[in-house]
Parts: sequence; structure tokens; C-alpha cells
Amino acid sequence: SPWCRFLQRNGLPPQFMAVVAPKLADREAACSRVAHNGLVLQAVPEALRHDRAVVLAAVRQDGRALRFASEGLRADPEIALEAIKQHPEAFRFTGDLLRVSRSFAIQATSCCGEVLRYVDDRLRDDSGVVLAAVALDGLALGLAGPVPRGDREVVRTAVLQNAAALEFASEELRGDGLLILEAMRKYAEEERHGASVLRFATPALLASRHTMVRAIELDGFALTFASSVLREDAVFCGAAVRTNGLALEKASDSVRGDYDVVDAAVANEPKALRFAAPAIRLDRKFLLNAIARDARVLKFVAAKFRDDREFLLEAMRLNGAALAFAPEDFQSDHELVLEAVRSSDAAIKSVPQRMRADSAFMLQVTARSAVAFRWASAGLRGDRDFVLHAVAVDGRVVEFASDAMRADRAVGAEAARCSGGAALRLLPIELRADVDVVKAALERDALALEYASDDLRADADIVLFALRHNGLALRSAAPRLRTDCSFILQAMAQLGITVEELDEFRRTVLDSDRQAMSPVCEFAPLIEGVDLARLVDEMERTQSLLNLGQR
Repeated sequence: SPWCRFLQRNGLPPQFMAVVAPKLADREAACSRVAHNGLVLQAVPEALRHDRAVVLAAVRQDGRALRFASEGLRADPEIALEAIKQHPEAFRFTGDLLRVSRSFAIQATSCCGEVLRYVDDRLRDDSGVVLAAVALDGLALGLAGPVPRGDREVVRTAVLQNAAALEFASEELRGDGLLILEAMRKYAEEERHGASVLRFATPALLASRHTMVRAIELDGFALTFASSVLREDAVFCGAAVRTNGLALEKASDSVRGDYDVVDAAVANEPKALRFAAPAIRLDRKFLLNAIARDARVLKFVAAKFRDDREFLLEAMRLNGAALAFAPEDFQSDHELVLEAVRSSDAAIKSVPQRMRADSAFMLQVTARSAVAFRWASAGLRGDRDFVLHAVAVDGRVVEFASDAMRADRAVGAEAARCSGGAALRLLPIELRADVDVVKAALERDALALEYASDDLRADADIVLFALRHNGLALRSAAPRLRTDCSFILQAMAQLGITVEELDEFRRTVLDSDRQAMSPVCEFAPLIEGVDLARLVDEMERTQSLLNLGQR
């Protein structure tokens, strides 16, 4: 505070000392006062300035209070370090021996790099002392003498801690490509902008193609600091923008007019289109190709295209997700929306709520993309007529209908009739136990038996109904029916499989040979534990019964 700064410069006013000093004669009172304002230590009786507890309380509140401690305690390393931790200027007030001690200087700078400002010139030129400081604060290198600034380990530590520390390194180290690339790599791993290290690199390094190519691989913004020759190089700039598209801003005018470089930049970051040459920003074909790849590009195209309905229609045909970046007025355009939804299911999310509540419009949208039903208004998803129309187009949309509609028998049957098992699995258990609903699904897809209730998968009539459409439905039948010879024979008849083929399959060793025996390879595992002799007996018994019936 200003008051504390005044006290630090001038000490306590005499009148204040006269009033306060008598109140500080007591050790406990002194500790309490200095803990609140350390500089009050000046008014403490001389005897208490020798008191370790009182002085510690003062320097922990304001390290500069060390100047008022007894000479013996100012030479105490523990108290001195406590003071320095609170304020680096406290180093000035330490004992004479501590101020010239290399080991203590290392301890002090390890607490606060700013301490380097207060040590003598000999210690500021000591690499060990400076190394301790820059490990904590890289910019402390600016307070160092010439020797540490030319010490590679000291500079490396400083730059890894703070990229801007390179400014204070010797010219030789500011041109050390390996050191700079190591720092950039570290910052890249920490998802920080490492290119800023190059701000203080030597011109020779910034013109080195070998080093700068490696730099832009780590951070495309390294192009910002590259020499003018490199920023004129389309191949070099192309590598930079593939790392960070926004680096295009730092390329030369001629490079920003290079279609390949701009295309690479926009592919990495759509916003980079802002930095392309005017001719490219007004190239209709280029823009449409870019939008086809990334819908966000539409957000950055020139106003003349964003207001061009024909351009927007073409953009929606190429990438429906671009609807989210179209001007608000065009997001209500029926034709644009229908084109967008045809191209991308998610486009409907960008349509205004009032349009998503329009039954006629949403039926058109759903006809083009059933998934768009998900984004219809809550009212429509609970409207029976609308939902029936929608599930007749794609039964899977029943997943997004209201709970009441998902539980509606007519809706469930229509969904199952349209999409078989894909819809049946989305229905509540009550409808998956409904014979008519399940039969509707089985007529569309016999494998939908998998999603029927346990009772229906154990129902002989339902299972036989499924097997007449697809013998592989046997896999979803109840266990007792899967081993029943009459059901197995029904499945085999539908698939056109004979007992002889099953026997050959079981005797085949190689998986590759088995895979070639379709559809036996799919069916055989379903009856792996069934004795084929039982099947032959059942076939013979069935044939005998047929022969008796014919007589």
C-alpha cells in the first residue's frame, strides 16, 4: 500500500513511534502488531528485535521488515529466506556474510528469481546462481551478467521456462537452432505457442531453411518470424499453413494468391480464407469446393456470395451442414433447407423452431432424411398422424417419438412393418410382446425375432412364422426350440441345406474351407450340439407320415 511504501522509504514518523512504542513492549503484543504490519518492527523495543519469533512474524508479513531486525537475526539464513520469499528486496537487508555467500545466493534465487536484481555483480555473473533464478523465472536472465547469458545450460533452462528469455541470451545462443527447436517442442507438447521463441532469434537462423522447416512443423506461426525470402516461398509457406492455417496471414502477397497454399490453409482452419488474395476469395468454384470439405468456410466467404441464393443452394447440395453458417434469413428458406437435409441429416438443427413445428414441412424433410424427425418440435413428435406418416417412411424414427407415441400399438406396428427389427428393438417391451406387432416386423425381417419378448421367442407359431421367412432366425428362438428337430428341419428347408452338407461341414477342418460353404457356415454353429442322426430319423418319420397321409 502507499502507506507501507512511505514507511519503507522514511521509517515510522517520530510522533507515531512515541505513541506506539509503549504498546509494543510486551512480546505477545509485538508479535500481534507486526503480524498485521511487518514494518512496525521499527517501533519494537531493541530487545524484541533480537526475538526470533517477533522477527519471523514481521518478515512473513513484509520481507522488507528484515532491515529493522537485529544484526544477528539478519544474518540468520532461515529468517533471511523467509523474508526473501515474501519480498525479494529483503536480500538487501541480509547480513554482510550472507550477501556475498554463493550458496546462500543460490538458495535465495531458488525462492525468487527477482532476487538476482539485489545480489552483487560478482554473483550475477555466476552461472550457478543465475541457473537457480531462471529455473523459477526465465526472465531473470535479463538481470544476469555476460557469462551466464552465454552459458548454454543457463539459457536453455531460462528459455524452457519462458520463451521471451531468449532476448537476453548471447548472440551465439540466439542463433542456436537445436536449443530453440527444443523449446518450441516443449511448448507444443504443452499446447502453448512456441513460435514466440523465434522473436529474438538471429536473422541468420530465421533465414535458415533447414531450421525453419522444422520450426513450422512444430508451430505454423513460426512463419511470422521467417525471413522475407522464406515467406515468399510457396512450398515453405504451404508446410506452415498445414500446421496452422492462420499462418497464411504472415505469408507474402504472392503466396496468399497461390491456390494450393490457400487451399491447404483453409483445410486446416476455415478462418484462413480471410487472408487469401482477393482473386481467390471471389473464386466461386474454389469456395464451393472448400465448403464441400468443411461447412464452416461459408462463414468466411465474401458477402456477395453469402447473399447469393443460387450460391447457397449449391453449397447446401455439397454440404448440408453449411446451413448452420448461412445468413439467418436463408435458414428459413424451404428449398435451401430441403437441399441441406438431403445432404446432411444434422442440417435440420439449424432450422428455426417455427419451421420444425410445421407438420407439412417436416414431413417433406423426414421423407428426405428420416433422422431429421429427431429435430421436429416436441408437439409434432407427440402428434399421432404426423408420427404415423413418419414411421411409414422410416420406422427407426420411432426412437425419437414421444413416450406416448412409442407405446401406441398402431405406431409400433407401422414402424415394425417399415423397418423390421431396426424399429422393433426401439419399442417398449409391451409392444415387443404383441403378436401382431412382432409379425409385422418378421414379415419385413425375420431376424427381428431377436427383439421379440422372451415369451414370443418361445412361441412355436411365432418361431415357425419367422423360420418360413429366414431359417437363420433359429438363432433367436428359445433354447428348447433351437434343439427341436422339427424346427431345425424347417430352418434347413428354408435355407436349402441338407444333412449331408452339415455332415461335410463338421468334417471340414480349415476355417477358410468352412467360410466358403455358405450358407451352411452360418447355420451349422446354431445346431452344433445336435446329433445329425436325430435329424435323419425325424426326416424319415415325417416322410412316413406324409406317405400314410397320401394313401
